[in-house]
Amino acid sequence: MSEEVGNTFCTECQLPLELIELVPKVSHASHLQDEQDWFYGLHCDKCKKCPFLMCEKSDLNEFDAFEKGSVQKNLLQMDENNFLIKIDDLLQTSNEGWFIAKNDFERFQSFLLNNAVHTLEEPPDMDKPEEKETLFSLPFQKDQVWLFADQGKVAGFAVLKLKGIESCENDPSLINIMEIVDAIFIRKSSRRKGACREFLTLLFQNFDRVGFSQPISRNLTLLLENFLKDDLNAKYQDSIWIMAPDLKSSDNFWEKRGTLGAKATEFDNNLQFYQDSYS
Repeated sequence: MSEEVGNTFCTECQLPLELIELVPKVSHASHLQDEQDWFYGLHCDKCKKCPFLMCEKSDLNEFDAFEKGSVQKNLLQMDENNFLIKIDDLLQTSNEGWFIAKNDFERFQSFLLNNAVHTLEEPPDMDKPEEKETLFSLPFQKDQVWLFADQGKVAGFAVLKLKGIESCENDPSLINIMEIVDAIFIRKSSRRKGACREFLTLLFQNFDRVGFSQPISRNLTLLLENFLKDDLNAKYQDSIWIMAPDLKSSDNFWEKRGTLGAKATEFDNNLQFYQDSYS
């Protein structure tokens, strides 16, 4: 559901921005889905931009611990009870590179990247099903969230399901049989910097086996295949697994790679395409 906000306009097309339910509140970032209250955002459907989060005055304390109050310095007041916060301001961080989200606000930053940037501004091309790109659900409360920071802004995220932990909210009996990468996204402005390869290296510094949930996109398949072809990483060919859709079984990626829609011979011909999408 969305509705136009008549006094707030897109800076590019000048049309009224639409009010949409955007992300769970910071204090609810680790709650179960049915227990979450959500913030609204302002979105331009024509320009595919989501520049603002809307916050009621009573919710401003949600951001008290963030960057020593920098958000409060940049508030835009809509009316007596409602304020706008630039989403780019909420993605500020003092970290650089990959790091694990350690608190609710850092998990909240991954929600913003997923719902505002990946879903609304840089969505997968659904007209190309052969690419196997997909939208992501928000992480389960027991999932581990990783963030990628680039030049002072959170620019990417990955969701890791941990071995021996419940996999989802709907089926508490489903336990992860290994660490599983359930989502990974780098925004376009921070690609071609080796972020995903760096993330893979970090994973293998910490875990013996890593699964990837399906569908595995064509670009990610190319990335994994190229990573494992490197002489330095060939030792990991027995360590990457493709999870069955129900996450209860797995197949070795290196052995099954030819059935995933991207072959080794495609890599050289699609290097630019691969770099633009995942490196």
